[in-house]
Amino acid sequence: MVHLVSLLRNKELPGERVYHEAYAKSKIGVVFWIITERCNLKCIHCYRNAGIEGQEGPPIEKAHQIIEKINTLGRTLIFVSGGEPLIYPYIFDVLVELKRNGHRVILSTNGTLINEEVAKKLQDIGVDYVAIPMYGEEEFHDYITGIKGSYRKVVNTISLLRDSNVNLGLKVTVMKSTLPHIDYIFDFAVKNNVKLLYLCDFLPKGRGTNLSREIPTKEDWRSMLIRLTRKVLDNGYDIELDIGLHPSAGVYVLRELGAEKILDSLAKSNRRFASEGRGSVTISPNGDVSISEFLTNIKIGNIFQNTWEEILSHPLYRAVGDSSNLKGRCGQCPYKHVCGGSRVKAYYYKGDLLEEDPSCLIN
Repeated sequence: MVHLVSLLRNKELPGERVYHEAYAKSKIGVVFWIITERCNLKCIHCYRNAGIEGQEGPPIEKAHQIIEKINTLGRTLIFVSGGEPLIYPYIFDVLVELKRNGHRVILSTNGTLINEEVAKKLQDIGVDYVAIPMYGEEEFHDYITGIKGSYRKVVNTISLLRDSNVNLGLKVTVMKSTLPHIDYIFDFAVKNNVKLLYLCDFLPKGRGTNLSREIPTKEDWRSMLIRLTRKVLDNGYDIELDIGLHPSAGVYVLRELGAEKILDSLAKSNRRFASEGRGSVTISPNGDVSISEFLTNIKIGNIFQNTWEEILSHPLYRAVGDSSNLKGRCGQCPYKHVCGGSRVKAYYYKGDLLEEDPSCLIN
């Protein structure tokens, strides 16, 4: 993840602070917990191919064991996702326990199952962020999700939470078909007190395997990044631009906007945009641990069977976390220790976690 606005404004987000403190203590700063594979939508691009028949979440006893294991890391940044996490029958018990232990909790939901009662529960529990997808205006959004009426439910969820103590984030997968809708989503976010817009590159896997025509070009990304960043900075908007699956976006924008000094300071701080092998782990419903939520097939341990020390000592985790191991253009790049390239796309497109990132935006 790359937080463009905070980088340019030279400020640390609360979530980043939590991450760095946890990482300093335990070498893990963020946990992505895929609590269930089940989902009530049928999004055409879903890289997990999630559906109503997907893998269910753990029994509550197992969920508590996972939380106890997470607690040993310190106060961490935790993304609770799916599938659709609100389908999981013990979701509120899990959220309560995570907050009781001081973690910063982001609930990544499709927003269709939040009514007044659920919204109040999330506020009472103290969930820090609710992140919800939006793909465009009503007809197009419903086309992407495969469920008519999903847009109106998302808008209703946002109206229930926008003036509460729960921060709101909007998510969009950047595809050829969603690109014309990005400015609508951005304007909607600004008008509705949304604090973060997450723009994630499209990965053609899962239900999106046959949608290679939807892959945006590098120039699509470059023009969108500069346009949106300038809109935020020129208008003084209080919204973060969070970039997923595109670590080179951080380097590209900082260079284009003449902020090379920030790149120099990042290099000295040993901070890297690509989080694989750098304090980020993903836990699947069955307890398997992987280096990324996009690569759950690459197992580096199991939360019930291995200690954190054993998991972090896995050769793959250690290899991807060391930018000196990178190959191709990434290995030769002067920004490899700041950027790191997308290890996910290196694996997906080239079959090697250490290969160059073919989607790199840096000339």
